[in-house]
Amino acid sequence: MSRLNRTAEMSSPHYLEAQPHFGAFKSEGRWYVQSDDGSMVDCIINSQNTTTQRTGQRPVIYKSMTSALENPADIDILSLEGVDVIPESLGSFNNLQRLYVGSYNPNTMPITIGNLQNLQVLDFGYSQLEYLPDSIGQLQRLQILHLGSTRLRYLPDSIGQLQKLQVLDLGYSKLEYLPESICNLKDLRLLYLGSANLRHLPKVIGQLENLSSLVIYTNEKEPPSDELHPICGTVPSETIYNHLDHLPETFGRLKNLKNLLLYGSPITQLPDSFGQLKNLQILTVKPSSLTSLPDTFRQLKNLQYLTIDSGLFETLPEVITDLPNLRLLSLSDNHLTHLPGQIDRLQHLMALDVGHNNLQSLPASIGELNRLQILRLGSNQIRQLPETIGQLQNLRELRLSRNPIDEIPSWIDQLSELEILDLRSSRE
Repeated sequence: MSRLNRTAEMSSPHYLEAQPHFGAFKSEGRWYVQSDDGSMVDCIINSQNTTTQRTGQRPVIYKSMTSALENPADIDILSLEGVDVIPESLGSFNNLQRLYVGSYNPNTMPITIGNLQNLQVLDFGYSQLEYLPDSIGQLQRLQILHLGSTRLRYLPDSIGQLQKLQVLDLGYSKLEYLPESICNLKDLRLLYLGSANLRHLPKVIGQLENLSSLVIYTNEKEPPSDELHPICGTVPSETIYNHLDHLPETFGRLKNLKNLLLYGSPITQLPDSFGQLKNLQILTVKPSSLTSLPDTFRQLKNLQYLTIDSGLFETLPEVITDLPNLRLLSLSDNHLTHLPGQIDRLQHLMALDVGHNNLQSLPASIGELNRLQILRLGSNQIRQLPETIGQLQNLRELRLSRNPIDEIPSWIDQLSELEILDLRSSRE
């Protein structure tokens, strides 16, 4: 059969060609933040490995801190490499806008950091930093604070004074709790949390009225840059779990939350207020400990991308079929035994991944998903497929590997747009 020439054994491609960006992310030393119109703005120049001065468009490179301190007012980008102690003289750079500490050893930040009144970006990530001075709250122009992969266990209350802060990265730290003052960060757009010691989120988190992206991950190793994109998603090989087993009821007050990623958390139930997240577009939970979804989940009318992988679901929660704008649904590696007949209500669905489950059959109504481009059914117990799948004229990828299918369906030739067909034997 000619169509079998398209049988592919390749690594999984991205789910969709046109993928939405995730609010903000860091890639190759550069931060990107989503602007109000949805475009991505490169808001930080790549970290420099030397101390630099901006002169027009060409940086002047200084060989040491001593030479840089000769004209501290001229420096607006400063990168410190290979230093054991950050000197108090750092406070002399009163026009500094971006500070990168690309050194492993410093465990303290000088009090004079508060003198940097023009500072917009502060990156202390991947250092031995153990605490922040109270003077951090004096940085009234600070927009991005990167404290990921440090030894921080707590934040000073003065963190709430950073009125212009938009990005706060606390991933892979030792953080035990968030201070109540975090509720004062009214302009915060992106919050990364990742700590095996984190036990709860404060109730006041619901007051972060402009928060659009929240990532809570507990992996020992940072995921690749595209992992921050909720559609790409490969789970890092090493995972440590935190003690964050619930979200506060006030969580539903995050009216502008668009993107929520929960990795490795033992949360078994979402609060009833979850349905109040009217602007939520992307939800990823993996590995998932969820045993059910609240009835209010069906109120998430703007949800487009839903991933609940490596979970406990034996049946597809009915509330999911009430999500009219869902484009991607991934329930890979759960315990599903069947899909509901009302799956055809998801008329905007473009990608469906229910691989690695216990499915024995599919409802005929799956053929009514007219916009479906990707269908992943590998590693189930399916013996026969409904002929209605042949009606999926937009289908580009069909994965059926490791199912006890003995005969290639004759309707395969009807799938004129099919590019990837995986029929590898279940006996491999």
